[in-house]
Amino acid sequence: KANKKTVSLVNFVHVPRTAGTAFTSCLFDSSNHKRNTRQNILLNTLDKNHIRISKYVHSTAMEYPPETYKIAFIRHPFDRFLSAFAYLKEGAAHNPIYADGQKHMQKHMNKYKKPGDLFNASPPDRNWILSDIHFRPMVNFLCDDKNKLAVHYIGTSDTIEQDIINISRILNIKQLKMEKSNESKLKYKLTEKDKKFLKEHYKDDFKLYNKIMKDKFKKA
Repeated sequence: KANKKTVSLVNFVHVPRTAGTAFTSCLFDSSNHKRNTRQNILLNTLDKNHIRISKYVHSTAMEYPPETYKIAFIRHPFDRFLSAFAYLKEGAAHNPIYADGQKHMQKHMNKYKKPGDLFNASPPDRNWILSDIHFRPMVNFLCDDKNKLAVHYIGTSDTIEQDIINISRILNIKQLKMEKSNESKLKYKLTEKDKKFLKEHYKDDFKLYNKIMKDKFKKA
């Protein structure tokens, strides 16, 4: 929940492959900023004040004033992994912000035709790929050094329409309009063996996702 005081500074924590690019795009569409200026978006509030939104991609660790309201989106770990796998296989070809994409990772990903190939790779190779920012556990972006959530509002890809309504109300801004972007054309499926591996690898992400979804259904 937002504080009773008016929110004037927002930190958007962008967890890769969780609709963060689409959310950032809708913020730009509501402002006068050009899309290549990805920090410090200034939005007008309904009461004719303004709100500054600073996007920090990697984590909540960056220091902000105590009144900063932090927002992030998460996604089901299976869906996020498949999205990241396809995204890197394509070399980030559909990213509207990073025109050059992730070509360096695409070169390494070419040896893995499907997720199971990656999971069956040698531990050094597998761990190196999974250390890429797009595969890192979501909790790594959202928790502080004491392993506690450091975000005030967490939306999900499954509840994104209602989350956009909620965020617009919290920030007291005109209703944001969000469209899908940066989607990969490649599609992959997980075997039961793949799922077993991911459930262990992303066990903390599953706990977080299930808790957030349970809380949202309680409020519905």
